[in-house]
Amino acid sequence: MDSPAAPPIQSFLSQRVREGASAGQVADMVDSAWRQIVAALAPVIGQRGVAALYKRSLHLATAPHPWLAAAQDVGSLAEMNLAALRAELVRRSGTEAAAAGAALLLSFHGLVGSLIGPALSGQLLGGVWVKFFSGSPAQDPPP
Repeated sequence: MDSPAAPPIQSFLSQRVREGASAGQVADMVDSAWRQIVAALAPVIGQRGVAALYKRSLHLATAPHPWLAAAQDVGSLAEMNLAALRAELVRRSGTEAAAAGAALLLSFHGLVGSLIGPALSGQLLGGVWVKFFSGSPAQDPPP
């Protein structure tokens, strides 16, 4: 079975930066995506499951973006410290925040697809990506 096609997260975030999005606006988009992911997956795999996948994705994303290591939380497996992630993203340029946010979301996408398969991954996360890609242009930051 084929792996799920990766959503064009990097190009979407890069385009937002070219349109003038700041690192803070990129961080808002990434944070919103994570909150939607939690809402979609926690009923199926639990808060601990989502948090464990988030933490693994964050670990993987630190290879190309070592500064993301500062967002890693040594707390409980059931907790996702999105505030720490957001804080690290806003410290960077919009371009760096977009690249790191995309790496993190794409790592997560790949992990979920490899664990539950492309069909179920698509069913569970398809709505998240639709909302993510329908986000406002840079001049209109997400609520």
